[in-house]
Amino acid sequence: MAVPLSLLVPKTKGMWLFIGGGDGQFRDNVKYLFLHLYKQKTADLKVYFLTENRLTYEDLNLQGLPVILYPRVTTVIKMLRASVVIVDNFTWIGGIKYHLLLNSCKVQL
Repeated sequence: MAVPLSLLVPKTKGMWLFIGGGDGQFRDNVKYLFLHLYKQKTADLKVYFLTENRLTYEDLNLQGLPVILYPRVTTVIKMLRASVVIVDNFTWIGGIKYHLLLNSCKVQL
């Protein structure tokens, strides 16, 4: 049995990923908590919105928000290092995302 990579990579304290419903849509409770924490500009908290939806990615990127597009190598690295994952449903579990985030604390709103 292979050890998931997420158990070997050390977590970055204060790095939180937010994943919206479906393919990472920017809506509902995840959206509003993400925006609230982003606006706080706390030095010890770094937030990212993770999406598979290219239109969502481009829209958030144009607004200057910290958004990452899955699957990309840089996104996978952030996923492996994330200490907390905030979600609003179970649809994010598809593919290997769950295994990349296995050792992260998960909060379902």
